[in-house]
Parts: sequence; C-alpha cells; structure tokens
Amino acid sequence: MTASTATAPRLIAGMSPLRLAYEADGIVTMASGILIAALSGVLDTALGLSTELLLGVGAFFILYAAAVLVVATRREIPRRPAAFIAGLNAVWAVDSVITVEAGWIHPTTLGTAGILFIAAFTAVMAAVQTYTLRASR
Repeated sequence: MTASTATAPRLIAGMSPLRLAYEADGIVTMASGILIAALSGVLDTALGLSTELLLGVGAFFILYAAAVLVVATRREIPRRPAAFIAGLNAVWAVDSVITVEAGWIHPTTLGTAGILFIAAFTAVMAAVQTYTLRASR
C-alpha cells in the first residue's frame, strides 16, 4: 500500500499565483488609471495625446481595474471572468500596437514609448494570467 500525499498549492506572499496575477493586474491598472486621469492636463503635450483621450483611457483603466479586483478577491476566482480578463488584456496589447502602427493617433516619441510600455505590460499580464489559470485546474 502506498501513501498518497497531496502537495499544497504553491503560495507567493501568501497568495496563489492565480490570485496574485489578477490582484497585481488590478492594482497596477488602477494606479495607472488614476495617474493618467489626474495628470491628463499635464501629460497631454508631453505625450502628444489629447486631454480627453487621456481622461477616457484613465477612466477606462479605473473601471476595468475595479472589475478585475472584484474577480481577484472572490473566495474562489471564477474561471470564465478570469479567462475573459486575460483575453481582453491580450486584445488591448495587440490593439495598442496596431493603433500606433496604423497612425490612428500621433503621439510624441514619449507618448509612443508609453503606449508600447503599457501594451508590453498588458501582454505579460495576459500571458501570466493564462498560464496561472491553466495551471490552477
């Protein structure tokens, strides 16, 4: 007879990697949204983007982050909303690159770098979320 030992789920800072991925996304996105919205009147010239666009993006980030945090703080993270968030993050990353490359907006070099940095972060979050969601089955 062999004894079976269940391995305890791996924790990082007391959280599962799945929860950590979604909470980190929610927190960073919320902070970014607040900063973009609050500083839109200052950033517009430096980034070559209109104040209205920056306010809209900031507001979207705040609302999106709130939804991500609602999912991240459930007792058990619901798989469908979590998969939807990971997918939406991937779409945002790709769309950001397409928007810059297609010339739909005309940011400064700093603005382009900022857009692509956020796109890269969002792509990494999508990949980590997808990986941790699959690993948590």
